[in-house]
Amino acid sequence: MNINLTNNLEELVAAKVNSGMYNNESEVVAEALRLLDKFEKAQSVKLELLRQAVGVGIYQAKNNIFSEKSILDLIDDE
Repeated sequence: MNINLTNNLEELVAAKVNSGMYNNESEVVAEALRLLDKFEKAQSVKLELLRQAVGVGIYQAKNNIFSEKSILDLIDDE
């Protein structure tokens, strides 16, 4: 596999290798891809939870189920 990077990314990869954290460029790229995959999976979970919460809100609105609290009350509860 051959990967083309911008100069900035090449410098970043080289800096990681030169720091001793990684043995070579392949390790840096592999770790970056693992972290990207982990991040995307976490984002997917967050998006699904948000969709579920919106679904609950839509159901409640359609069925006239509302809170007596104001937005400021809800913020204070956090």
